[in-house]
Amino acid sequence: MAYQPKSYRKFLVGAVSTAVVASSFAGVAGAASYSDVNSKYQEAVDFVVSKGIKGTSATTFGTYENIKRVDAAVFVAAVLGLNTTSAPDAGFTDVPQRAKGAVNALKAAGITSGKTATTFGAQDFITRGELAVWIQKGFKLEAGTQSLAFNDVASKYQEAVSALVSNGVTSGTSATTFGTYDNAKRGDFAIFLQRAEAASKKVPPIEKPSALTITGDSQGNKLTNGKSKLYTVKFTNPVSGKAIEGATLNVTFEENVGTDFGPERNATVTNAEGHAVTPYQANDGQEREVEIVTDKNGVATFEVTGSNTSVTPIVFLDGSYQEWDTKGGNPQIPNTQDNRFDKNTELYAKAATVTFGVTEYAIAVEGQRTNYAAISQDLRRGGFQHNGREYVITVKKPDGTAYAGGLVNVGIYQLLDGKLGNEPTAAYLYRTINKVDRNLEDTAAPRLNQTQGVVKLDNNGQAKVWLASTAVNDNAEPIVWVDQNTGTNWQGGTYEAGEPVSDNTKVDPTNFQNVRVDNLELGALLEIEENLVDGFQDFKLTLLNQSGKPFQPERAIDANVTFTIENTGTHAILIDTDHVSSQHITNTRNVDLSSTEHIIINVGGSLTISGHINDVNDALFSAQAPFGTTSLNVKTSAVIDDGVGYESQSVTVKAELNNTKIGFSYAADVEADAVDTDNANGNETVVLTFDKAVTGAEAGDFKIGTTKATSVTVDGRKVIVKFPDSIVGATGAITYDPNGAGGSVLVDEFGNKVIGFTENY
Repeated sequence: MAYQPKSYRKFLVGAVSTAVVASSFAGVAGAASYSDVNSKYQEAVDFVVSKGIKGTSATTFGTYENIKRVDAAVFVAAVLGLNTTSAPDAGFTDVPQRAKGAVNALKAAGITSGKTATTFGAQDFITRGELAVWIQKGFKLEAGTQSLAFNDVASKYQEAVSALVSNGVTSGTSATTFGTYDNAKRGDFAIFLQRAEAASKKVPPIEKPSALTITGDSQGNKLTNGKSKLYTVKFTNPVSGKAIEGATLNVTFEENVGTDFGPERNATVTNAEGHAVTPYQANDGQEREVEIVTDKNGVATFEVTGSNTSVTPIVFLDGSYQEWDTKGGNPQIPNTQDNRFDKNTELYAKAATVTFGVTEYAIAVEGQRTNYAAISQDLRRGGFQHNGREYVITVKKPDGTAYAGGLVNVGIYQLLDGKLGNEPTAAYLYRTINKVDRNLEDTAAPRLNQTQGVVKLDNNGQAKVWLASTAVNDNAEPIVWVDQNTGTNWQGGTYEAGEPVSDNTKVDPTNFQNVRVDNLELGALLEIEENLVDGFQDFKLTLLNQSGKPFQPERAIDANVTFTIENTGTHAILIDTDHVSSQHITNTRNVDLSSTEHIIINVGGSLTISGHINDVNDALFSAQAPFGTTSLNVKTSAVIDDGVGYESQSVTVKAELNNTKIGFSYAADVEADAVDTDNANGNETVVLTFDKAVTGAEAGDFKIGTTKATSVTVDGRKVIVKFPDSIVGATGAITYDPNGAGGSVLVDEFGNKVIGFTENY
C-alpha cells in the first residue's frame, strides 16, 4: 500500500507505533539507571526512554554529549510515532541501516530534506537551530507574535525559534542568544521533545457563549470612501442558549459617546428598514439613536458607511438588567431605557474599528536627467520643439503590486498647491507616443498648453510625461493623484485633500533655461541604425540640448567631430567612406577618405576619423561585418565652435559604445521564377530560391514596381510570393526591401541577415 504520513499525535496510531518501538528496545532502563542524569533532566529522559530511546551505554544517557543528526532523527521519529517501516526511500546515501526508517519518515513528513539531494549529514552534529526547525515542523507549533530578543537567530530560523519560545519549549542559552549554531546536547534535546509534546496537546479553554455578539462582513476594516460594511448581530440567552426574538437594540459609535455637542465622527448607520442616522450622545443631553430588531433567530443587521473617518460600532441593550429568565429565554429589563449607552450597566458588544478613506496607492514621480531643461522653441527651419523634462510615474497598489492599467491625474504642482506667487508662467504637460508629441489624452496637438490631464498606466503601473515651458526661469514640477470620487466628491479630475497623491517634497522641480548644448555625456547621443538595404550599420552622433532632445540653436552649428573605432571582435570591419563624407566630415586624420571607397579595420586594429560638421546637429559613419559577426568599441566627441550662442560655444560633448555587436549580413544567391499557380489570368506568383534555408519573410517586404505582395510562404530554401493577378507577367523584376513591412527580416539558417536585392525573373 502507498505510504501515508501519520497525523503525529493521534492516540491509536501513537499507541501502535510505541508498541513497535518498545519491543525493539526491550529492557531499556529509566533515568534512575543512568548515572549522568540529574534532577533537571530526569523527567525528560524518562519521557524519551518511554518512547524507546536508548542511552549511550547501560549506565549513561549521554546527557551532556553532542547528538548526531542520525540519532536526532531516531529521537524525533520515535516521539512523534512516525511510520518508519513503509515510508518511501529518502534517497540519502550516508544513512546507516539502523536509522533509515526514521530518516525516511522525517523526509516524508516534510520535517527535513537533508543537507543535499543525496546526503543527510548523518554523522554531523545537529545544531540547536536545526533542531528547532525539526521540532517546530514535527509538532506543528505556531510562532508567537512577540519579537525575539535573541541576536543570533538568522531569518531561516526565526519562525521555528519563535514557536519554541512562545510554547515554552526553551528560553535560549541567555537573555540575548538562542545558541542557534551551538551543537545540541542529548539532555537538552530530551527536554525539548518532552515540552514540545506537552505543548502540542494543550487544549484551548472553552469560552462561554456571549449573550450579544457582533460580526462584520469579510471586507476587512479598511474601506474606501463611500463603501458600506455589513454587520450581523446575534442576541442569545447565555443560560438557556435560546435565541431572543423581537429585542430592540441600539447602535452607536464609541467615538460619538460623550461628545461636547453633536457627533465627532460623521459615519452613518443604516438599519434593515433603511433608516440612516449618524448616532451620538453628547454631554449636553442631546442624542440621536438608530435601532435594530432581532428576528426569530435572534439576528439583526445594519450597515455602516463613511468618508475619511474611523468609527467603532457598539450595539447595546438599552436599560439596566440583572436577571435572566432561564426558562423563557428573555432578559428581564427594567423600564429605564433612555437611548444612551452606559457600559457599566448595560449589555453590549463592540466591533473592531472600521476606517473609511482613500486607497493608499504609493505614487512616485522621478525626473529624468538633471533638474534643468530647455524651453520650448520655434525652429529656424520651421516647426516647433517642445523640449522640457521627462518624468516617470510609478504607482503601486496597497499590496505592493503594480497599478497596471490604472488611470491617474497629472497636473502642475505650483498651480494646485493653493499658494500664491509661485505659479509658473508658461508651463504645460505633454506625452511622446510613437515619437509624436501629444497631450495627456493622447490627441495630437500642434502646440500643447495642457496643465492637467489623465494618463493611463502600462502593465508595470508606469507612465511617462513631459513637463515643458516657453518661459525662461520658469520653475515647476508635476503632481500626480488618483481621483477617488464619492457621493460628495463627484468632480472628475479635481484634486481633493485625502486622495492618494505624490509626495512633492520628493519630486525634483525643473528650471527652464534658454536652449544650449548640454555638457559632456549629457550633450551627445551615439546610437546605431541598421540599414539592411545595403548591409551597413550607421553609427550616428547627435548633439543634445538640456532636455536630451536634438540641439536646434537659432544659429548654424559648427563643430569638430572625432570618431575612434576599435575592432574588438573576431572578424574584420569595413568602413564605408562614402557614408562618412556624405555627412560633411572632412579633414580626416590618419587616412585619406577620398582615395578609397572602403577602409578595412582588422581584428585588434583601430581607426580615427575626425573632421568638421557645418549647419547640422549630427554626424555618422557606416560599418559592416562582411566576413562574419564581430564587435567594436566606438568613442566620439565634438567641440562646438564659437558663435553658436547661449553658452554653447567651446562646449565639449562625448559618447561611447562598448563591445557593440555587428551582425553579418550579405547579398544572398537567389533565383526568381514567375509561376501561374491558380491557372487563371497568367502568372501571379514569384518563387524565390535561395542557396540556404531562410525564415522571417513578410509580404510587405516584396514588391514588383510599386505593388506589394499579398502573401508570402516560406518552405525551406523557397519563398513563394503572391501578387494580385496581372502584376507579375511573364518577365519582370521583384524587389526585396528589408524595411518594407517594418517587422522581421530574412535570415538564413545560420542566423545571418539577407540584405535587400532586386532579382529578374
